[in-house]
Amino acid sequence: MEVSIIITFYDGIKILETNLENLILTLEKTIIKYEILVINDNPQKEITNILKKYMKKLPLRVLNMKENGGYVKACHFGIENSSYKNIILMDSDIIPKGNWLENMFKTYQDYDMKGCVSATIVEMESNNLFSYGIGVHGVDLILFKRHGTNSLFNSIDREFSMVSSGCLLFPRKLYYELDGQDPRFMNADNDLDFTFRIKLSGYHNVMCHNAIVYHKGHISGKIRSSSFRMDSKAYLFKKWGSSLEEDTMHYLKELYSECPNITFKQVILVSLSNSLYRNDYIELFKTIHHINFVKQYDLKNPNALNHICLNEILDWDICRLNIPIIFFVDDYRILNNNYFWFANRPAKDLIFDKNGNIYQP
Repeated sequence: MEVSIIITFYDGIKILETNLENLILTLEKTIIKYEILVINDNPQKEITNILKKYMKKLPLRVLNMKENGGYVKACHFGIENSSYKNIILMDSDIIPKGNWLENMFKTYQDYDMKGCVSATIVEMESNNLFSYGIGVHGVDLILFKRHGTNSLFNSIDREFSMVSSGCLLFPRKLYYELDGQDPRFMNADNDLDFTFRIKLSGYHNVMCHNAIVYHKGHISGKIRSSSFRMDSKAYLFKKWGSSLEEDTMHYLKELYSECPNITFKQVILVSLSNSLYRNDYIELFKTIHHINFVKQYDLKNPNALNHICLNEILDWDICRLNIPIIFFVDDYRILNNNYFWFANRPAKDLIFDKNGNIYQP
């Protein structure tokens, strides 16, 4: 077994060094033959010192792009200069743990090395999941268990329509068979397009549950701005349309069913979601748990994914009602730090979101 690990770099020298230090630790005794290519996509950043510092500890090459071409071009440049038949694309802010590489190859072999395998990416700051697979419902990108904790759902390897390229293993020949990544995406959603094309070609996109890597995030700055991400998402949907939607509600049904038995059946629903498909998720949850809504509030969230103070948008009389409230949101974290509200609730409440997370405050 052999693999070229391609690390794309734009900014964050210290995180890159942490990445390389942990590659030394986790690959010290591996029997897998490997090389590491660091692709510098930021000509204004001098990283030759990285080569000098680590070349005696790792089979490492540092290659500089002539100009900033974006993530996709950096990946392609790395693959063109790679030596081995298997490729791992790895973001520079990914920090591997334990036997991650051996575990990825084990899953890779389980699926006949046809398609790709993603490591399980965990957020460095929270120790929560970055996501466990990606799907689409309508025009919603669903990142299953996004910012959520471990559960039965991510305790086994699973196939999805799309996975992240944060730490992604695939055959080099498959990359060229599919004509690589679409350069129009540049810095966002290129992995969704690439892995979706893998799926369309009859191959596998698999999440490896026991290959764990940590993710820092937010190191590239304005080059990956929210407006750019909106444009890339629009291009993704223009390119593929409704064919992107596969099995998403099936997975959400499984995730929503992980909720502890709900003993109450009469509840108040407060939806703070901006999703055009919020009623689909709400009805699915309602059907699974056989609950009735005695009152419904559809308030949306004017601050997108920013924090919400419930005392600012709901009457105090609602807080004092001895009826459970179920909150539906796009990201359960927007209701963090509502201690005063939940401390004064006479009934037990519940929060769930479109990514399949369930939280009891």
